[in-house]
Amino acid sequence: MKNRSKIRNNSGFTLIEMIVTVTIVAIFASIAVPSFSQLIRNNKIPTTTNEFISSMVLARSEALKRSRDVIVCASTDQLSCNGGTDYSGGWIVYDDCNGDGSPTAVAVDCNDDNLEEEQEIIKVHNGFDRMFINGTANNITFLFSGRVAGNTTFDVGHESEPTVTKKEVTVNRVGRIKSEDP
Repeated sequence: MKNRSKIRNNSGFTLIEMIVTVTIVAIFASIAVPSFSQLIRNNKIPTTTNEFISSMVLARSEALKRSRDVIVCASTDQLSCNGGTDYSGGWIVYDDCNGDGSPTAVAVDCNDDNLEEEQEIIKVHNGFDRMFINGTANNITFLFSGRVAGNTTFDVGHESEPTVTKKEVTVNRVGRIKSEDP
């Protein structure tokens, strides 16, 4: 009998096959990553818009419920209004029950029952990274009837394209809030 040498079958990839595969994956990744970044950026705009609208809807409903003025204003420290029309750094929703036009972070007596159980600040929002929200007013005051003093418009977009407004949020005199593409 002849001694048959064992034939060994190698399985796996050669170095050249591995380099070609890695190169193809790198090419596809370089094409996909910018598209994915654009997708993320485009999804941040409706998210920011919806969060901002949600705060205004909350303010309007709280004004109706409490029968008092509820204000939405730009805030960077989440305790006070900054007096500007740039809401990018965040905003607060507060019940102006003492009528002084500024929020109070401590408990106050809002319903004159000699109990300090309510806080004026209803909601705090820290804003979004790399997004802009610019308005035509430094605050929106929802009156006890749910109305506002005048029409207010906000432009929402991504800071990488500051001249391009992606969404426009409008609050009209009756307190109706709508969002639309400009």
